[in-house]
Amino acid sequence: MGLIFVFASSLLALIFCGCLIRWILKQPQGNESMIKINNYIFEGAKGYLRQQYKIVGAFFVVVFLVLLAMVLKGLLVIFVPFAFLTGGIFSGFSGFLGMYISTKSNARTTQATTFSLNKGLRVAFSAGMVMGLMVVGLGLIFLTGWFVFLKLYYSNNPLP
Repeated sequence: MGLIFVFASSLLALIFCGCLIRWILKQPQGNESMIKINNYIFEGAKGYLRQQYKIVGAFFVVVFLVLLAMVLKGLLVIFVPFAFLTGGIFSGFSGFLGMYISTKSNARTTQATTFSLNKGLRVAFSAGMVMGLMVVGLGLIFLTGWFVFLKLYYSNNPLP
């Protein structure tokens, strides 16, 4: 029962995250100057992420291969390198989506503050909440999925 609650909660967090993203992207972007500056920021953020993910991707490949070598030597079970890899993929997706929505919300936040501080803060806090909800939602799905998989595997294939 607890696993169902955790899985349902994580799905609810991801659904709410999707609703926040839709709401943020529907907000007006502001004038031409705001949109132009925001596009420059977005392009810079994409370049930053591209460079960061190249380095982090290389690191993940090296660590994955080291973990795989440890599996071949009998020091680890086969699931460890793949859990490491899938965790990295989930983390990378969270980072990408967080950067995407934070850069897309810049001009929208600025435009919203021209109406009121409250509107601007609602856009800004909603954009920040996306990253938090994405990390929590994907993290719980990741952990729950691996827990259920390993529990099923080891209940059918007990350790000697």
